[in-house]
Amino acid sequence: MMTDVLQPLTDPHDAGAVYVSSTPEHVLWGRLPCREDACVACAAAGEDIVVDTVSHEGLLPDQGGDPMAYFTARGVRPDQVLTDAVDIAARCHRDEREDGPHVVTGPVRIEGAHPGDLLAVSIRRLERRVPYGVVSTRHDRGVLAGDERYDADYGQFCWARGDRAVFASPEDGEVVDSSGRSDGDPWKTGHSGAPSFPLNPFLGIVGVMPDSAHRPSSIPPAAYGGNIDLRELTENSTLFIPVQVEGAGLYVGDPHFAQGNGEVALTALEASLRATLHVEVISRSDRSRVLGMSPLPFAYAHRCVIALGMDRDLNRALRDCVGNAVHMIHRLFGVPERQAYLLLSAAADCDVTQAVDIVKGAHAMIDVDMFRDCPAYGAAMDFLHDFEDGSLTAAVQRYETALVSNDVDAMKAIFADDPDGVPVVRSDNEGPLVGHRAIADFRARRGKTPGRTLRRRIIRTLSPDAASVVSRFDRDSGGTITQTQVWRRYSGVWHIVDAHLTYPSPAMDSRIWRVVGDPLVPPSKPGPLDSMSVAVKDLFAIHGFSVGAGNPDYRRESPVRDSDADAVRMLRDAGASVRGIAQTDEFAYSLAGTNIHYGTPPNPRAPGRISGGSSSGPASAVACGQADIGLGTDTAGSIRIPAAYQGLWGIRTTHDRVSRAGVHPLSSSFDTVGVLARTHGVLAAATSVLVGVDAVSAIEPVMLLSPGLCDHVESDVSAAFSGFVQVIRSRSAYRWMSMSIDDSLLNEWLGIFQTVRGYEAWRFNGAWVASHRPSLDPGIAARFDHDSHIPVGEYRTAIARLSQVREAVRAELGSRPLLIPTASSVAPLSDPGEKAAQAIERARRQTLLLTSLAGVAGLPAVNIPLVTDRNLPCGACLIGPAGSDNALVALAGRLSDCADE
Repeated sequence: MMTDVLQPLTDPHDAGAVYVSSTPEHVLWGRLPCREDACVACAAAGEDIVVDTVSHEGLLPDQGGDPMAYFTARGVRPDQVLTDAVDIAARCHRDEREDGPHVVTGPVRIEGAHPGDLLAVSIRRLERRVPYGVVSTRHDRGVLAGDERYDADYGQFCWARGDRAVFASPEDGEVVDSSGRSDGDPWKTGHSGAPSFPLNPFLGIVGVMPDSAHRPSSIPPAAYGGNIDLRELTENSTLFIPVQVEGAGLYVGDPHFAQGNGEVALTALEASLRATLHVEVISRSDRSRVLGMSPLPFAYAHRCVIALGMDRDLNRALRDCVGNAVHMIHRLFGVPERQAYLLLSAAADCDVTQAVDIVKGAHAMIDVDMFRDCPAYGAAMDFLHDFEDGSLTAAVQRYETALVSNDVDAMKAIFADDPDGVPVVRSDNEGPLVGHRAIADFRARRGKTPGRTLRRRIIRTLSPDAASVVSRFDRDSGGTITQTQVWRRYSGVWHIVDAHLTYPSPAMDSRIWRVVGDPLVPPSKPGPLDSMSVAVKDLFAIHGFSVGAGNPDYRRESPVRDSDADAVRMLRDAGASVRGIAQTDEFAYSLAGTNIHYGTPPNPRAPGRISGGSSSGPASAVACGQADIGLGTDTAGSIRIPAAYQGLWGIRTTHDRVSRAGVHPLSSSFDTVGVLARTHGVLAAATSVLVGVDAVSAIEPVMLLSPGLCDHVESDVSAAFSGFVQVIRSRSAYRWMSMSIDDSLLNEWLGIFQTVRGYEAWRFNGAWVASHRPSLDPGIAARFDHDSHIPVGEYRTAIARLSQVREAVRAELGSRPLLIPTASSVAPLSDPGEKAAQAIERARRQTLLLTSLAGVAGLPAVNIPLVTDRNLPCGACLIGPAGSDNALVALAGRLSDCADE
């Protein structure tokens, strides 16, 4: 996202603050103001000052002295060039031999500031005025001065992209557009060859007027501050400068977008900023009492006191820095000076501030938390308290305010936009949302957050730019919420990079379960499924319970069963317990998993998306880890679709291979018992219990593909499926052949399927539906209404044709397996509303073209879990010969293992 250009004067600034533009009458070029200079503005202690600063890059004579020409030649639009930069280059005098390069805005008189006082300059806000900057070096000035390989006058133009800077082109002067691209540019934005680095804006020059009649050069820093180039002076930092003259005469300049400690090549990323500063005056007496009268500036930033040292000799600069640090530790925290010296060596970071500004700089970062148990800690923190970095606390509060008011845009901005290529994560009891886009989509459709009251919050600082925030809330509706967040600061702004919420766990999630126990029904005897639990779809008879078929009125009128369905009995006889009765779409007549009476079961692998139906309840129970096996039925894909949507293994067994006695029917010509599992091993064990010994002895090592089927699949799923196929083709010894299935065949098969299923669905359920129509979901009721008008003659014709097609498809397949995508898309979003309903219906229609193949042919089909590039679940469906169920499951496992090698 491009930075808005902040032109001088015409752009808004903080209401009530003193505003100082960087127009020619308010700046010096190459010199710092002295006591003889008139102040350009006046502010009182305790006031905010908004100051525009201008980078010298693009203005200097060796760059042509014309910022408009310089920047437009590099792809900057004319309206993105600052008018004050153009005016300064044209109107301000600078002696190229004697003056420094920097543009300095000020001075500003601070009322109440007297010589000997400390001026505390707090950096409240730094706004990028332009979306670009320049890194440069010049003859005889960098650390490698004299090395002919590097010692020259050259620079690098950079674009500011969100929170990073990107090298635009390696060719000096090559024209690039504002997206950072050009024809033939080998460092186009987004390509791996283009260097990029984090932005970290700060002001290189912050100082007060020296007690001198002579304007110093802008290059070397001194006791009055000036060109310190301390990269820690970012937002929410404070620089303390000894006041030299009455009114202080505050000035700022040399704005940076980023700098490494040392600034080795003369400049860092120089670029213009608008700074909001807050000024306070610390009296001479308070300064002496707390710190003594050390002549050099120091800083406080990110819970660190920062001591400075300056000298033309870098070794002496470091020596002065350490001496000042020892003095500050002793005065602030009461630590004896000899111990303070040792402490610095053991626990403080001393670094080169800059090595190129004639007077070199060094600084020491002193973490104040080291002194928490020292007697003087409280008094020291009383002094520093007013300069504490409150930005994180403010950011957390902004998030809470946005959450309560459902300010979607504000919440979107607070979550980091996948910095450094690592996706941000938000997770809760239903699973993780991965990536800024997924979180933003979730927020946009979630609606207002229920009321809650903060009871406790703990903020733990992990580094100056990272922290964890753990909060406990009481919900107005009862129970507590624990919210754990990891915050990172990018370009001076705090963002959430990870968040997890733990909600009160319901005694029973009625979206998943109709009834649940621990267990609900124990196993009948020991066996191969010992210790495994089963979520049973609410179509299967269980002794002592009625069948609900996904409708509360039907459940109330349904008789209590005196025996288990055969499939339930077989699983219990193999050692499995029944964990509970799991929800289903009404009468299993949907592929979505939604139910107006009980809600949509959660999809933990893709939160905010539908679970897939109609075996949605068992699938969610397994995916959430609440059961090991899901027992369901598959008529049009109701095992395969939830398996694909939730990253599960699932099998639709051969039609009539597993007894359906005790199972409420939808369509006897297609209804098939199936199972779901999180792992291939559990699927294989449960399948073996249900089907026994395979009726087919072997599956040929020849894999069939039907490329035309991918025409009905969304691009992300098609890419995942094609990638899977490509890998196993390269790693396996299977022969591969094509099986032609065109759209006319698909449409014919789907027509047969819909006629037969519809007629049988009405025959089995029509009488009850006709007398209870208001009880049904309108969409389900509409399907039954359609079915009630299918003529018997049309049904008989379709049944006859079904027999022919089933025989023909089985003959074409022979003993070879067919590999196709399981579903046409990833799970659609579960948003309420017409748009989401249309997306779900569109996915259902396209998916039926795929799933009806195994349904019409009555063949076994196994879902192999895959994922898309966005880490959303999808699936590959392996269809095998009739009666090859166990062998098909084993083959699916080998293919998956082959792809994972």
